[in-house]
Formats: sequence, structure tokens, C-alpha cells
Amino acid sequence: MIVTDYEGIRRIRTVSPINAEGQQDIAITGSGVIDGNGHLWRPVKEFKTTERQWKALLEKSPYVIASKEGGVWVPEESIYKARYRGEVFPGDFETEEEALKAAADYYDFYRPVLLNFRYCDRVLIKGVTFRNSPAWMLHPYFCENVTVEGITLINPPHAQNGDGIDVDSCKNVHIHHSTFMTGDDAICMKSGKDREARKLLKPSENIYIHDCTVLHSPSGFVVGSEMSRGIRNVLVENCTFIDSKIGIRFKSAMGRGGIVEDIHIRRINMVDIKERAVTITMDYVHNLMDYHDPVVQSDDPEDIPEFKNILIEDCVCTGGEIGVVIHGLTGRPETVHDITIQNCDFDTVRETELLDCENIKIV
Repeated sequence: MIVTDYEGIRRIRTVSPINAEGQQDIAITGSGVIDGNGHLWRPVKEFKTTERQWKALLEKSPYVIASKEGGVWVPEESIYKARYRGEVFPGDFETEEEALKAAADYYDFYRPVLLNFRYCDRVLIKGVTFRNSPAWMLHPYFCENVTVEGITLINPPHAQNGDGIDVDSCKNVHIHHSTFMTGDDAICMKSGKDREARKLLKPSENIYIHDCTVLHSPSGFVVGSEMSRGIRNVLVENCTFIDSKIGIRFKSAMGRGGIVEDIHIRRINMVDIKERAVTITMDYVHNLMDYHDPVVQSDDPEDIPEFKNILIEDCVCTGGEIGVVIHGLTGRPETVHDITIQNCDFDTVRETELLDCENIKIV
């Protein structure tokens, strides 16, 4: 077990199976498969399973946690106990050693991401298939000059926190010709969470994503909700998202702070979308098994996030309840502004829903 960064803050995790820190010129290439045995770690929400699948899970482990959404199955007793004890955070102790000691009896609760590269330069991931991760699949963190080419990421639809790739405070990233089938968001841009993250100025920037396919994932391309160090200079083009709830998603909340700016998304083909083609909102609340981020009330300007200078053009969507949803912070339209959506064909039940935002152009 180590103290590392996960979901934007310092947290305890078990060491990732593929793990590097402070390295240069590293690569994972080839046509093989790396399987994280995630089913030995992950919780499973009952509503995401069939009756037969749920019965099979209970035969493997009897431990079920009650939640507002129904039962949540966990594979080990220590995970069950940890949920009711509460997560151990390193900030609650004087030393990291004390925190790790307090968490030791709940080892299985602190499931790792499959690949975690920290502070690395000149990284290549090419051709490989990654599947069945305990949590996120690929997490480059404070890395530079990262190329991801021709890979396949596969998680089951019920994989909790089964994100595809989470680019976190990285610079100069190129992701292309890859396929994502994930239990959570597929291609994600992040940069730390809340005040703790803002102590270190390191945005995710200079990112180019193209010619990727996303299948059966909750969201195709995602910014946030951890974006407190900022995200800027991103181009996404020539991608296909099939059978997602949301095609393009920007999410944040009061307390995050940070600026998301200069994002250009074009020529995205979204097929059989379930809910929304594009959503840009500031009301995100993390909620898992009755644990959730508190709703922050603050008058500190540093706590107020901002989305601006976003261009989405030449995109197509079939299916979905609504084409474009844009919600700024309540009573603060300046938090989401200068958004242009042009020459897009969204075949949805409703067209737009705009609240607390300004200078929005849909043409």
C-alpha cells in the first residue's frame, strides 16, 4: 500500500500492477493482453446486473452494502468492513506511515488503477490490449510527451470506476486510433481536485485526440470533474462514440476552481446515444455507496470553476433525449461562457437546455 494520487487528491491505494515514477523513455508495446483481474477487487451495483448475474455474485461472496441505488456487492469481507469504517485518508494522520498502518486491515478496499505512470517523460503505449482493471485503466499523472496509439481498453459494463484513460495534469499528449469499451467514462481529462490540487500549478495541456472509437461506455470524451489545476489547448476530432449515455461531457462543481479553456471538438459521430449529445454542467456530485463529496458553499473566487472558449463543430448525433445541456453555477452565468456549437446535426427529442450561462452560440 502506498500514498498516491487518485480522483484528484492524495489517497491510499495498493501499488498498481504497472507502475513507474520519474522515468524517461519507457514503452509498453506489442499485440498482447494485460488483464488486471479487476473482478477480484471491484464492487458491483445490483441495478447494473441481471438477476442471474447477481445470484452468481452472491455465490462468490455474501457481502452486500446497502445504498440509495440498491445493493452493492463486494468481493471481500475487508471491503465490506472498510465501507462502514470509512476510508482512511493520509491527511488525517501526522505521518503517511500512520495512515498506512490504519488502513492495513482493509487492503482490498484500496484497489489500484491498472497502469500508473507519475512524473514520466517520453512515454509510448502502443498496440496492447488492457482489460478488466480494478479501478481506472490508464492513469498518466504529471507526465509529458505521452503517445497512446492503437490500443484497446476493455472493462465490463458494470465496472465501478472503470475509466479508460485519465490524463491527469499532463503536457503534450497524443491519443489516436484506439478503441474503448469501458464500464465508466472512456477518454478523460483531469487535473486534480479542489484547493489541495491548486497548490501546484500544473494544467493538462496540449492534448490531441483523434480517430478513436468508444463503444458502450457512459461517456465518450470527458473533461472533469477534477479540473482544479486547469485544462487547456485540447483538440478532439474524427472519433465515433456508439451506445453511450453522453457523447461529450464537461463537468465540475463549486469548490473545484480552475479554468477549462481553448477546447476544440470537431467531426464526432455519436450513434445511439441514450441521454445527451453534449453536456456542460457545474453541478457534479460524486456519489458511491452513500459516500459523496459535500456540496461546497464558498465566496472565495479561487473556488469558482470556469469553462470558456469551447468550440464544438461538424458533429452528428442519433438518439438521445436532448442535444445540448449547458448549466453554469446557479446565479453565476460567468462560470460558463463563450461556447460555440456550430454546424452540428443532433437528432434528439429536445434541442437545448441552457441555464446560468452567457455568450452561448448554437448555429
